[in-house]
Amino acid sequence: GALWFSQTLNFSLPVRIGDTITVIGEVVEKRKKDKSIKIKTDVYNGNSQVVISGVAQVRIIEEIMEEVKNNVTRVALVFGATGGIGSATCMELGELGFNVAVHYRDEPSEATRIKANIDKRSKSITIIADILNELDVVRVINAAITGFGRIDVVVNCMSTPLLNVKFLDVERDCFDKQMSMDLDTNINIAKGVIPHMLKNGYGKIIHIGSSLADKLNGELSTYVISKSALWGLTKSLSHEFAPKGIRVNMITPSLVNTSLTADFPEKSKLIMASQSQLRRNAYATEIAGAIGFLASDKSDYITGQNIRVNGGIYG
Repeated sequence: GALWFSQTLNFSLPVRIGDTITVIGEVVEKRKKDKSIKIKTDVYNGNSQVVISGVAQVRIIEEIMEEVKNNVTRVALVFGATGGIGSATCMELGELGFNVAVHYRDEPSEATRIKANIDKRSKSITIIADILNELDVVRVINAAITGFGRIDVVVNCMSTPLLNVKFLDVERDCFDKQMSMDLDTNINIAKGVIPHMLKNGYGKIIHIGSSLADKLNGELSTYVISKSALWGLTKSLSHEFAPKGIRVNMITPSLVNTSLTADFPEKSKLIMASQSQLRRNAYATEIAGAIGFLASDKSDYITGQNIRVNGGIYG
């Protein structure tokens, strides 16, 4: 990309509709100091006569932006960092060179372990809060900005145990609690972090969905409904903020071997594994790898997408 910030044009002869013209541009000067070049332009008619001539001053934006990228350490804020996917995500981002703000609700010893691991390669801070409270979401975001000066990437890995109950047997407050965790918290996070990302003209928000929302399942209706709503939020935010440099995507894993699924019936785990073309369930590090890719500059042209990391289930 380039910024065309100066142009002179001298018209020597008239040009009429239907005339064939030839445009020749020549770089006549390069200035390393301000990353600009001078281009001499001549326009010829069919008789090889110069009809328009001029000089343009152009600044090379891509080189400037690449230089800025190389000199800035990206900062990631991970909500729910002490869970299986959250912990693996923090490790992955640390390996990629991110400074990481590690949010947790409980398990301070696990948060300390994660921080110590990240600090071997990068920098990290830990922040305790219950993000079901909107004010606490704001406090976490402000703490991350105070600690590192910016937030480039946000990942929300918070989750709750699945409620395996038929639709008519589910109490209304169970729906409300699930929607509060999967949708409301992500709305509050987006409202809190997007204004900061807009100031930098860059940001990435990564939501965590579920392959269960891709498959009709009446006994997990609260979870399926809330994750489906989260996908709607992902698309909506992407559409509105992509022109301003903010990418919003979703990672949708199948069953992942974590503490959250440790109490799943063994039969259910085997059924899920058999549906995968790889004949097994996912590891948290594999989900974190996909999150790391979306967080990195290598995915800068990806937004509004649902990346399914499911071993080929439903494929």
